[in-house]
Amino acid sequence: MTFFSDPLNLLMLAIAAIAGFKLWQILGQRNGFEPKPAAEPIQTEPSPTDLVLELVPTKPVWQGYATENSAMANALLRITAKEPLFNADAFITNAKLAHEHILEAFAKGDLATLQPLLTPQTFQAFEKEIVRRKQAGEVALFHFIGIKSCKLADAQMPENTAALVIAFESQIVTAIKDRSGNLISGDEKASTIIKELWTFERDLTGAENSWRLAETHD
Repeated sequence: MTFFSDPLNLLMLAIAAIAGFKLWQILGQRNGFEPKPAAEPIQTEPSPTDLVLELVPTKPVWQGYATENSAMANALLRITAKEPLFNADAFITNAKLAHEHILEAFAKGDLATLQPLLTPQTFQAFEKEIVRRKQAGEVALFHFIGIKSCKLADAQMPENTAALVIAFESQIVTAIKDRSGNLISGDEKASTIIKELWTFERDLTGAENSWRLAETHD
């Protein structure tokens, strides 16, 4: 029996021929200039395991304004428990703006500006004085120069109403004249320093999200 007369040998040759043809199809046609396969996209965003978070501890709300465990410090903590976004620095900044706006509106008799900035009881007191001044023919002269000092003096929160007391020291020019132009009080040609305590209140359980002036004291 010769090599080619054995059926098994013929089968092995057929398999080898087919495998060789397939290999030539894959490798035999390459000339070294075939385009390289597309590269995998580069990951530009760090994976969660690459991030190292350094948590900066938030300072207590009372720090810089009250001593730890004092009544004022505890009141500020109760306020932040009801209103987590409360920030004392931001409150003082807004209180300065309110202080100037309220003084100017009161001098002008601008009730529309005063109403959203005052509690109902305080608005009634301001309105009463403005009406009296108009009926008497008195004219208020006012010029706001600036705030020399503004400090958080006290904080209270007996229940759900927060009260913050601000000590203002402001420089203004103010005078009151009668209907004939005669000076009643103040001095329109000289500035004066006023020192007052203003109490702002806010109900932290209601829909109202703004602080309103509740009291003023020299």
